Amino acid sequence: MCGVEVAGFERVLSRAAFSYVRIVREYLRDAYVHLLASFPKGDFMRPLGLRGEEVVERIGPWRQLEGVRARVVSDGLVALTIPGDKCDSRLLSTLLEKCRFAQPDFDVYPTLYSSVFVIGAPGAWDSGVTGKRVNVGILDSGVDAEHPALWVEKEFNFSWGSDEDTLGHGTHVAGIVSSMDSKYKGVAHHSELLSAKILAGPASDSVIIEGYEWLKDHNCGVINMSFGRHTGNPINDLLREPIRRGWRSGVVNVASAGNEGPQIGSILAPGCFEECITVGAVDNNKRLAVFSSRGPTLDGRIKPDLVAPGVRITSCRSKYSSGEGEWKIMSGTSIAAPHVSGAAAILLEYCRESGVNPEPNLIKNTLMASAENLRYDSNEQGAGLVNLPEALKKLEENPAPVSLPPSKYSVAWVNPELTPTLLSELAQIQKRYRLNSVGRIAGDCLRAYGKGAGMESLRLISFSVLKSCLKEELRAILGVEERLGPQLRGRSLRKHVKNALAELERNTC
Repeated sequence: MCGVEVAGFERVLSRAAFSYVRIVREYLRDAYVHLLASFPKGDFMRPLGLRGEEVVERIGPWRQLEGVRARVVSDGLVALTIPGDKCDSRLLSTLLEKCRFAQPDFDVYPTLYSSVFVIGAPGAWDSGVTGKRVNVGILDSGVDAEHPALWVEKEFNFSWGSDEDTLGHGTHVAGIVSSMDSKYKGVAHHSELLSAKILAGPASDSVIIEGYEWLKDHNCGVINMSFGRHTGNPINDLLREPIRRGWRSGVVNVASAGNEGPQIGSILAPGCFEECITVGAVDNNKRLAVFSSRGPTLDGRIKPDLVAPGVRITSCRSKYSSGEGEWKIMSGTSIAAPHVSGAAAILLEYCRESGVNPEPNLIKNTLMASAENLRYDSNEQGAGLVNLPEALKKLEENPAPVSLPPSKYSVAWVNPELTPTLLSELAQIQKRYRLNSVGRIAGDCLRAYGKGAGMESLRLISFSVLKSCLKEELRAILGVEERLGPQLRGRSLRKHVKNALAELERNTC
């Protein structure tokens, strides 16, 4: 698929999409190509019926495209699923005739690495602001609505999994924002929780966008996004489009920075987007977490914007997830982000009660202008640690955007590739375990690599997998194997897992 053959549509495919289409066509005819495509408004008719149904109303050649499925996930953004055995140049030229840009429908992963007093929340509560009448959207793995410390106003499942929060990630995040427990009280414990379940393992960009639009349409003032993936272009990434529109319409977007630290330039999407308040992690002694992703972004901007507690934080446990009891300890920038979402909800309540227009830029400027400087580099801590009492004082001053000190870090990050040795070990592990840290696109490329696809597939796998998530899952598998009886253990499997972990450690900066 090169040269003249792709001339009709290659102009709109990202480099990753071009490689992905070629790999599926040449090595995986039984698989599907999953693309996210941007069309000018009005040039793609919204399908009738439920989400995910076949397109049945479209002028012209669309009626002949049997087997192709499409759904409009946001204004101008369409998720396309194309059978590999039909993905020829003629079909792609027809599908993408009026397309502006297309990229793989990438998978995103929870930014979890295997409080409220630190940011001064009780001082804000003493002022009478607790997030009342502010809708906070949890875009995550769902929320256990039966947890005694939580109250969920509305919820919807956009994922491929069950309605329950079997990962436990979203429930933990929701508790940090809005737990009503007297001991483990959420930052904005009187806020209104709305849950859009998009994670049941990895989730595609298109599902993320659908969940985000649903939360925005239900008047969420804050949307928390504790997940991430790599991006090669934080300016033109299609995931940015709905998030940018939400910010401009008044939604405060809060995103985790990622757990790919201490590598510089490792901020994940959506945290690398300008229209997000991006949050790194510190421990309860205000020390930067080694796993917290560092900036700058690939276009040279300082990120994260703030840091918040994200090491060994106790919050709500979903009864459908692993563990026992009502509470669970977790770490990660996933856990830091909801501290800032709760802080944003408190500032929104204060604005509304004071007659101040609660624009997202005002909330972001206020949180950054009032943050406690922890004396780390700007691309490690942003403006510093969230300080809610100071933020309430600063809000009345209508602070200007914060100018951060110059960083010692430059744009020098290249996505560290997984090695052929590691891929060989993962192929053996997958014979017994399904790896949730290897999403749909990476899984297909891993199969193609085994069939001889070579370095092109290896680069796409590396771009589609987060090493931090892969390491945590391999450690969990090793723990399961160690607990099995001698007759059930896979001695060779444990060797493959240990070899994979060793290879990851060798190739992690």
